[in-house]
Amino acid sequence: MRHGLVVEARALIGLRRLAEARRALVRLRGLLKQEPDAWVELNTAIQEARLQISLGDLDTAADRLLLPPDQGLNAFTI
Repeated sequence: MRHGLVVEARALIGLRRLAEARRALVRLRGLLKQEPDAWVELNTAIQEARLQISLGDLDTAADRLLLPPDQGLNAFTI
């Protein structure tokens, strides 16, 4: 379900249905609190950045892509 929500958010951003995309991303964040998943976490951050870019907020978009160093996510763990 979470992977599908990532894809849905991406599609909604591309279709410029930004409020719906934001709701999907908020739902994803809630699901991630219940059950963490590195792939979904990273891709949610990417979609959040895409959403912020679509809204013209480049600073927030850049912040969305910053992960704490202790999170331990890299190309080899996903």
